[in-house]
Amino acid sequence: MVNSLAGAAAHALLQVGNVYGGVSYGSAPSGEPQPGLVSIKPPIGRLGAELYGRDAILADLVATATGAAGELVVLHGAGGYGKTAIALGVARRLWRQDPDFRVWWVDASTGPGLVAGLREVALDAGADLEDVLRAWSGDRSAPDLLNRTLADAPGPWLLIIDNADDVRLLAVRGPLGDGTGWIRAPGRSRGTILVTTRENSREAWGPGAVRHEVRPLSPAASAELLNAGSPGAGSSAQALDLAARLGHMPLALHLAGRYLTAVQERPCVPGLRRPRDFDEYGQVFRDRFPEIDRLHRLGAQADERQLLNRTWELSLDLLEDRGLRWARRMLRWLSCFAPAAVPCFLLDARVLAETDLFHGITAEDVEATVAGLITLSLVERAEFVDPRSETATIECVRLHPVIREANRHQTDVRENLPGYLALCLAVLDGLTSGLTFATAAELACWAVVSPHCEHVVARVGQEAGGLRSPLTWELVATQLTCRLARFARLTGAYARSAGQFEAAVDVRRHHLGRWHPEVVALRRELAWLKWEQQPSLAVLDEFAALAEGCRERLGEQDPLTIACLHDVAHLRAQAGVGGRDGASYREVIRLRGQLLGRPDAESVSAQLALVTLLWGEGSDACEDEFGRLLAMIDECERAGPAAWAGGLAPEVLRGHVVALLDRYRSTRDR
Repeated sequence: MVNSLAGAAAHALLQVGNVYGGVSYGSAPSGEPQPGLVSIKPPIGRLGAELYGRDAILADLVATATGAAGELVVLHGAGGYGKTAIALGVARRLWRQDPDFRVWWVDASTGPGLVAGLREVALDAGADLEDVLRAWSGDRSAPDLLNRTLADAPGPWLLIIDNADDVRLLAVRGPLGDGTGWIRAPGRSRGTILVTTRENSREAWGPGAVRHEVRPLSPAASAELLNAGSPGAGSSAQALDLAARLGHMPLALHLAGRYLTAVQERPCVPGLRRPRDFDEYGQVFRDRFPEIDRLHRLGAQADERQLLNRTWELSLDLLEDRGLRWARRMLRWLSCFAPAAVPCFLLDARVLAETDLFHGITAEDVEATVAGLITLSLVERAEFVDPRSETATIECVRLHPVIREANRHQTDVRENLPGYLALCLAVLDGLTSGLTFATAAELACWAVVSPHCEHVVARVGQEAGGLRSPLTWELVATQLTCRLARFARLTGAYARSAGQFEAAVDVRRHHLGRWHPEVVALRRELAWLKWEQQPSLAVLDEFAALAEGCRERLGEQDPLTIACLHDVAHLRAQAGVGGRDGASYREVIRLRGQLLGRPDAESVSAQLALVTLLWGEGSDACEDEFGRLLAMIDECERAGPAAWAGGLAPEVLRGHVVALLDRYRSTRDR
């Protein structure tokens, strides 16, 4: 015996034997689309009059659909990139060419909605009603029936599956590429299946799918969209500037234009200031992003996919459902860096796992998490190429500016901002503390992390009032600032280097005092930077004042005092104002000997400079000082490596000094 029931309650049938008392039979709405309430007509009304910047891909997709070669076409890209709009644009062009062209539209954002829509497609494509009822009640294979019906349907036709982000809903059992799911490459049919999705993995869609990546608009198309959506809101240059700030993302541009049009219809009332042009909207986006969705609700309703604070949360929900439990925190953390490519070498699980945010994460987890974020286009892969050396390339990930803003302003980030900032500081400090400037690869590392170091230091300064132990935060941040200053100095960016050194000096002087050794060390570096830019007596006076200040406050035998005195002696000799007897060098040598009780590389360097000075002045004391220099080298060699940090080994240096002495004697004899 076979029972079948048609109608709104076909999913629930009650059959009983003996019934005592009254029986009430009904069906409560489930909240999900039911077959009888689902439309498979493309919602063309969502589109505006024009689809800007998409002519090439529209022409390609229309040609594919009219060619009816049985292709599965996948439009993939991040949420907000306009995939749905492109699919609707294809349907509209097809109908303009041929009003009878069959186009079906199915929303795949939920399982019940997908199944209900595909049932209507099967019926409209010619499947027998009885066969559909049996298949959708579980007596037969609904996916097989659907695909068999589509294969036999006269063409050309186009089936659009929109918002197919969760490929598992389409696959049923096994990978979609197996050809056993709801959608399959049409093959022998005369139709085309077009899917819009955030899932960009080639493996997810199978080898037969033709994949098109949907990217942001061009600057010109972005400005055109803004100007068309909100005429009179600003000049073309202002539209271009706002479009760049919005990362040329179609959703963000559309929402901005729609809002600016709506606000023009509202009166200006005291106590309420709404942005009314491109510049004012851009300021809100930059400075008060959490308010942005409230603006977009002005005069219009929006679902989650149209809210900048929510649309990418749907992708993160999906990744968590797939078992990638670190995905949300990883994206939040990446958004705390600068709006620039983030090098993958910062994603060190050994550092991350030591924090509360990522406690227990492994390198395999990091790899899978980042791959998942890339798969749903929440981040994209990028490659940094150092312009100084094209062979030095670094693998990176990059966030779209709107996705970055949406994530860094989420409530959970604000509530745990110290944790996110501390992790940024930790990975940057750990990397740069051991990074030198010796190779092209290391210079490329400095170039790619520099904007992130500057950004994180600035954020620490901005948030210091809300951080526990701000002294510690700011002092750690100055370590990054100083390293950046040294990198800038090395690359010839003297003005940038000076600004960074001065900023670090200001912070450390504020917390530690003007004559703290760490502050003095930075002031000395800054003075050397000024000398390298433009040697002058004024800078020399600055060195002398620093040396005397150290002598007075730190003592004349403090290593910093002696180093500053050595600087003064060297620069006076270089400027020709050092005196004929080399008294400054003699003082450095004396103080260095009192400090250590023996010669070392620094005192040998001062003695060599003294010899050079006396030779140049024609002093009779030069040969005696040569003898003292050789004796100092011998003593350093006997003391072993602990006493010597010079560039040349003592025995090599001795050979050079002996050769110099011979040359000196030969010149004296003449």
